[in-house]
Amino acid sequence: MGSPALDALRRRIDEIDSELLRLLEERMGVCREIGELKRRMGLELVDAERERKVLERSGRWAPLFKIIIKACKEEQR
Repeated sequence: MGSPALDALRRRIDEIDSELLRLLEERMGVCREIGELKRRMGLELVDAERERKVLERSGRWAPLFKIIIKACKEEQR
């Protein structure tokens, strides 16, 4: 049981979580498409430079993005 303000904030967190999950699903779909295209073009699946740039711009969220990048690589396989 919480206050109306606390309940409202928790609802907002739920909305944000839903949006984050939707965006992660969308990102994984794009990863699959990239993997398929790279295979057709005969390219390597891993792009270390691209990964470095993503981690560089992710700042304090880099540990989370490492997990996301790993999941993306698995999705491409």
